[in-house]
Amino acid sequence: GDGAVVSAGGNVLVSATDNTNVNQLSGSIALSDSGATVGASIVATVIEKKTQAYVGSGAVIDALGNVAETISAYDGTIGANGFGSRQIHGLAVEASSQEHVFSAVISGGLIPGAGVALAGAVSAEIVHSKTQAWIGDHASINQSPSSVPAASNQTVRVAAVNDTHLFSATGAFGAATMSCFLCGKHRQRSQLKTRRLLGKPQAVCAPSCKELEAGVKP
Repeated sequence: GDGAVVSAGGNVLVSATDNTNVNQLSGSIALSDSGATVGASIVATVIEKKTQAYVGSGAVIDALGNVAETISAYDGTIGANGFGSRQIHGLAVEASSQEHVFSAVISGGLIPGAGVALAGAVSAEIVHSKTQAWIGDHASINQSPSSVPAASNQTVRVAAVNDTHLFSATGAFGAATMSCFLCGKHRQRSQLKTRRLLGKPQAVCAPSCKELEAGVKP
């Protein structure tokens, strides 16, 4: 939080993770001996969330990295096994989120005799996901005087990653002696925002000032 003070001879990890998995199946069928019958299925999925990892404004954080152990930090890639990472010494501020949505919708109308059969299936998936990682204004990172110097491979890394998968299947059937009407529809909408940033002004430095991994990614 704002004004926090942390002093570590080893590593500091500030991390936030939010994984959302939705699986849904919907179906209906309408039967009638004669006349008219209507079958309908509707499924709607709405996901709205915010995932944040940060060092607050005015915080003082020292992570010297003087230990053999490392921490895992995202490297900005996504592979078959998920988000890519690298091992580092020092400070990592990272946020990650995943959204996996599976929807299957089917409906039907059936009339053995004369009549009209109507069937409809509708699926909608809406995802609003914000993933943010940052170091706040006027924070001081690895600036405190110490009799023990920071490790030569000490790193400051800020990362935000997001991965979203939407799958939707709809189907409808209608059967009648005289007539038949079929319809199936699905809609997907996603709005994703991923940002990693450094507030200004502030003092942030690894031993060489070359290992700083940050910036702004809209």
